[in-house]
Amino acid sequence: MNNLQILPEKVLDCGFDRLARYLKIRVVEDGRTKVQLTQYASSIEHLDELLDEDVKRRIDHQQICLKQIVSEVRARGCTPASLFCLTEGARQIDAWLE
Repeated sequence: MNNLQILPEKVLDCGFDRLARYLKIRVVEDGRTKVQLTQYASSIEHLDELLDEDVKRRIDHQQICLKQIVSEVRARGCTPASLFCLTEGARQIDAWLE
């Protein structure tokens, strides 16, 4: 009847204050911000849906796997981090958790 489990120290040390609150995506062209999107961090589960087809095609071309990024975010507990940075000529697309 004893179902008590002791959590590993790593889990016990992980407070909510260490979790990312926001998913941010920014598109910069010629040094000017064209798009800045801010969503709750839980939107990472729908990252693929937040990007237009052209951006997804460019990401695929650079061999960036969005499903793998989401999986890694889940594994590390949705902590603040850069997700990807894609630069093509004068255009740069950044996505990160903050």
